[in-house]
Amino acid sequence: GDRLSSCLICWKGISPGSSVYACQLCPSMAHASCCEKAMQGLQPSPGGKKQSWWCSQCIEEIEVAEEGEAIKLEKLITRKKEFEFSRKMQANFLMFIERKRFLRLLKGLKFLQAVIRRQQTQARFN
Repeated sequence: GDRLSSCLICWKGISPGSSVYACQLCPSMAHASCCEKAMQGLQPSPGGKKQSWWCSQCIEEIEVAEEGEAIKLEKLITRKKEFEFSRKMQANFLMFIERKRFLRLLKGLKFLQAVIRRQQTQARFN
């Protein structure tokens, strides 16, 4: 697209042939001297060529977007952990119920075996 004709930092016009920085992400441009004063860029290339850099506004927008993505990722990870935890709780509960039922069945079988052994022993002595 068309570049802005004024410097992003000092808002003065940009003359053709001067050393300027052009933002890679938006149409902003800045004088190389303004960037050096504001510590916002690299050394300008000789011959008045346009250097590629990112302006402070784009950097701030990227940082905000990265923070938002980090928060979304953290929420997603938390949701996955909560889901896994609830699945483990359900599995442990179902395992406990099944184990309880199995132990009750085992106890009943042992009781029946004891009753049958007692009857067999009484039948031998009669």
